[in-house]
Amino acid sequence: MCNHMEKAYSFFVSLLLLHLYLLETCISKNIVINTDQSSLLALKASFTLSSSHTLTQNWSSQASVCDWIGVTCGSRHHRVIALNISNMNIFGKNIPPHLGNLSFLVSLDLSKNYLHGDIPQDLSRLNRLKVMDLSYNNFSGEIPMWFGFNSGFISKLETLSVRNNLLQGSIPKEIGNLENLKDLILFENQLTGSIPLSIFNISTLELLGLSGNQLTGSLPVDICRRLGRIK
Repeated sequence: MCNHMEKAYSFFVSLLLLHLYLLETCISKNIVINTDQSSLLALKASFTLSSSHTLTQNWSSQASVCDWIGVTCGSRHHRVIALNISNMNIFGKNIPPHLGNLSFLVSLDLSKNYLHGDIPQDLSRLNRLKVMDLSYNNFSGEIPMWFGFNSGFISKLETLSVRNNLLQGSIPKEIGNLENLKDLILFENQLTGSIPLSIFNISTLELLGLSGNQLTGSLPVDICRRLGRIK
């Protein structure tokens, strides 16, 4: 009788522990998904949108973030892996730091809008990011040095495009630390100073766009052989 009760008790404890584990897993999953949702809602709050704008109603806490326009989630973890709100007539200033909480983000495309302010340092926390396209906006300030300082960030980034903005100052030599960079597109800004030679040490670089600035200095003699395209 006692042995039977011990087995029943052991089974009950195991079942309880399994239940607690599943509950904790579900809670944890909901927390991270809600983090993605709240991050994008903070981004939306920084925009100036008309009542008829697509994002005004579509980006709502009443719907799953994975169903929002411009948002792509991964099939395994259901985390946001891509954000593409290019060419959506969005006005806004100062991207909020919350965007750096999208820890599974691989591709970020905010191009062809009317966004102002500096490129926020919080984007350096996106250590899975491969593509960052901020082109055709009104971002100002300097190209941030943290592009090459953060070891997690530099391990993935392949495309960096900030063409047709209002960026000033020199190109930081730290960009040469972006060891997987393929496309560096800096056309039509207000950049000055010399072209840092560290850029030409990036063995993966295929496209380098520098025209439309006030840059000085010379290029390595073998640059045309080493790069696929240079403009």
